[in-house]
Formats: sequence, structure tokens, C-alpha cells
Amino acid sequence: VKEYREALLRSSFTLCPGGGNVETYRISEALECGSIPVIESSEEFEVLYPNHPMPYVRSFDDELPRVMREILENEDGGVSSLRKQVSDYWSSLKGHVNRMFLHVMDPHTHPLSLEF
Repeated sequence: VKEYREALLRSSFTLCPGGGNVETYRISEALECGSIPVIESSEEFEVLYPNHPMPYVRSFDDELPRVMREILENEDGGVSSLRKQVSDYWSSLKGHVNRMFLHVMDPHTHPLSLEF
């Protein structure tokens, strides 16, 4: 586990292949370590992470080289800009989920705002 976390901390990108579920632990593990998840996505994924800035492909085999080239050649800051966007998104999403949880626990004290 320690070696895995250290690898994520050193990685600019983490490949997150799809599986039997829409969401995988690898996405949140990468986000928590500051690595940009590259997601093999489905439409259902968008429900869990609405308006996310994370790069995604329908197929690693067919689209990954093009997507990575676009990120690396981006003149608006490339990897560092994308890392900040993803980090800001993740912080905002966690705050939103926390507010939702508090609302469920005590709706009178914690009114719910659907925006995040």
C-alpha cells in the first residue's frame, strides 16, 4: 500500500480503466494524491462527477495517445493548469458531498444547496 501511494504521489497521470462499476477507487486515490486520473469513461460516470475536468477516453487503445498529446501540447498551461483544475474540482466536490451529508444528518441546521 505504501509503495502504491508513493507511486501515485510521483505520477502526473493515473490510468483508471473501467470495470464492472462506473466508479473505481483508483480515481479517488489518484485525486487524493494529486495525480490526474485519465478515465476510461462511460455516460454513467458523468452522473458521479458532473462537469469534471478530468481527461477521459472511451477506449485507452484507440484514444489515449491523442488525448495525452493534446494535454501535453496545450498552450494554456498544459499539465500544471490541468492539475490545478482537477484539484480545485476535487476539493469542491468533496465540500459538496460533505454538505449533503450534513444536511441528511440534520436538515434544520444544514440547509442544502444543490450547487457546487
